[in-house]
Amino acid sequence: MPFIKDILKHRSLAVAGMEKNTGKTECLNYILERIESKTLKIAVTSIGVDGESTDIVTSTSKPEIIIKEGIYYATAEKFFKTRELVSEIVDLDYYSTAAGRVVTSLAHSAGKVILAGPSESSALKSWMNRLGRERGIEHFIVDGALSRVSQASPAICDALILATGASLSISVNTLVSKTIHLTELIKLPATESLSETKADNLPNGIYSINGSEVVTLFSGSVFNIDGESLKIIAKESSIYLCGVLSDRFIERVKCLKEINIKNLIIKDFTRIFLSPENMIWLDHIGIRLEVVKSSNLLAICVNPVSPSGYTLDSAQVCDLIAERSGIAVYDIYRLRDEIKKCY
Repeated sequence: MPFIKDILKHRSLAVAGMEKNTGKTECLNYILERIESKTLKIAVTSIGVDGESTDIVTSTSKPEIIIKEGIYYATAEKFFKTRELVSEIVDLDYYSTAAGRVVTSLAHSAGKVILAGPSESSALKSWMNRLGRERGIEHFIVDGALSRVSQASPAICDALILATGASLSISVNTLVSKTIHLTELIKLPATESLSETKADNLPNGIYSINGSEVVTLFSGSVFNIDGESLKIIAKESSIYLCGVLSDRFIERVKCLKEINIKNLIIKDFTRIFLSPENMIWLDHIGIRLEVVKSSNLLAICVNPVSPSGYTLDSAQVCDLIAERSGIAVYDIYRLRDEIKKCY
């Protein structure tokens, strides 16, 4: 099946939606249906609440999550009580959500569940490490959202599947442009100038990178940087920004008379909040964006139907995104129809 074999090359996968109703849960269900659970140890969780039949924010119907026998799943105590399958509790986490402690169970039958696991990056990573060590879990699948991008970070999950669709925009051009902008950030190349180990030990600030030498140019939040420090930073050739790279920072750099920066390094794509216009400006003046840890974008899934019922041309959207991104693009609903025709 498309992209399933690629998932199994990685220990952990994040499934992230660019907007509500982009088909993220359908994509997750597609993966859970087709991934082998009898011979592989697989665990799934969510950074929010997913699997409810009705969205508590929009009051619209949502696809429910179906777990197969043999899959481990993590959810909060409140939602564990609502499960519609037979399962065995294997772990009770001290980490607590608003809906209670996180319960990890092994499904002994197929059925519906609501997922609501650790929402903080550190707790999520701790959960994966503990389950891998104590239960021998080989693959983790994290249901997430790009409104909370840290869980899609390559520091947490090795690979990513992106869900986009008509709920983001009913204009094909706008939808494609927004999706391509994000994929360009996700596909930023890994730097050779700074190791992950060294970057992880640096506090927030801006640093000059010269070979193996790392020099502090500014300490603290980038949002508080003063004009004189910014002038000094702009004279350097290669800098590492430990924090968030925003349009606000770039707009201030644009005002400088002298800009010698050639390489601007960020920890990963989840720390970058730039408009397409500022991305183009950086490229125009020869500033190359790099990341300490790159991401593996395995596939893009498209939901061509908006919550209001407006339907885009699925083939057109998929073809345009695939052509411009170089990434495999699928309409999960169309995949399901094609599979049904084979039986």
